[in-house]
Amino acid sequence: LVFVFTPPESSDAYQADLALAEYFPQYRTQSIDCVYIECISCDSIKNTQVEQFTHDLEDALLAEWGTDTLVQFVGYYTTKDTDLDLVSSMFVSHTNPRVTFIEVVMDSQADAYSIPAFYDWMTGTMQTLTHTDLGDDYFVKAAGMDIMSQEMTMATTGDMEVMDMIVVPVAVLVIALFLGSFKLVLVLAVNVPICFIVSFALSYPVAQ
Repeated sequence: LVFVFTPPESSDAYQADLALAEYFPQYRTQSIDCVYIECISCDSIKNTQVEQFTHDLEDALLAEWGTDTLVQFVGYYTTKDTDLDLVSSMFVSHTNPRVTFIEVVMDSQADAYSIPAFYDWMTGTMQTLTHTDLGDDYFVKAAGMDIMSQEMTMATTGDMEVMDMIVVPVAVLVIALFLGSFKLVLVLAVNVPICFIVSFALSYPVAQ
């Protein structure tokens, strides 16, 4: 799944989008996420700890997802002292040298890729490598469309579960007080679960 926002058909952007899709078909299947790294108390991220973290994360991504799924992994320490040395400074903040980011591009159409699986693996691996390579003095988080969409899904699901656990029982209790009839409340108690089942059954295929 890749979130693509298509411009209006009458716009120049739409024509450019069509051209990109024709000549760079991978453009529509790539998912771009970033790893944000900030050293809380050091003077700069240009140190051996961040360098080790960068290479370990790249190795872990390649080992887990392979070159078919990992399209690109670019950061300060993957471009420094290479043919791309001129762009390496782009990955370090010009206003805060304690901050850098790594760009991770995945092929969302690869058989092995799914947003939930990537999210779980990425967050878990970053936590492990932060502990082993960097320590408590670093703030490391992932950002990007896939990361954000998964966290939105998790937050929405959690909110719905809490709402259902609180709102539905309270609503049934209020109705019971007003009706004063156990039989009518029983009809409601049977009807509500059926409505939930039918609702989720109809929406599940759409969500896939």
